[in-house]
Amino acid sequence: MASARVKITTSVPGDAGYLDSFPAQYVGVSTRAAGDKVPLITYGAINVTLEDGAGQPAKLAGTAVLRFPVTAGNDPAVATIPLWYLDTTTGLWKSDSDAVRDDSTTPATYRAEVSHFSWWAIAVFPPSSITVRVRVVRDPTDSPLQGVVGAQVTVRRERGAWQGRMTTDADGNCEVIAPPPGPYNVRARKANYFDEGTVSSTPGTGVVDVLYWLRPLGTGTGGG
Repeated sequence: MASARVKITTSVPGDAGYLDSFPAQYVGVSTRAAGDKVPLITYGAINVTLEDGAGQPAKLAGTAVLRFPVTAGNDPAVATIPLWYLDTTTGLWKSDSDAVRDDSTTPATYRAEVSHFSWWAIAVFPPSSITVRVRVVRDPTDSPLQGVVGAQVTVRRERGAWQGRMTTDADGNCEVIAPPPGPYNVRARKANYFDEGTVSSTPGTGVVDVLYWLRPLGTGTGGG
């Protein structure tokens, strides 16, 4: 290739809007977990694209080394950390190899050799997970409850770089696997609905059930 242009996009913990800008879900499929889905606690992601002189997508010939800088307050402090790439077909991260810490740079970095360009991330996953089940309803006093379809739901843990993003189904339900421990902060939104917030959060064995109220505009009184 006579000439090429490389585009690099980074997503770094500590940056404003990091949780919302992180590509895809914080969920991976790991060969170290028997191929099961696991929640990911991330320490940064890099997307690299390569174009030829005509501006057309090009493939990497051979391998390249990616460097993930360690940011203050988000240092995994381990010699190696699992490396993941984004499967754009499934929207899930897949485990690849390990990135190796390099303390000879300032800040310290994690180095990883890759054979293709795409979104890559360094992340760990806990030995267990919690399923956060959310039901978004129009009015928690209705009997039976009426779900809100198509609501956008986010679940955040009060510690660590992790977030779940979901859309409710026809019954107002959605769920995500989350790293323990909680507590978890849940928010839901949909156009033309008023956010009344969490009605109840009930922990169980390996699960947390959350009932959330989105009231259609023009009904009831805000906050009541």
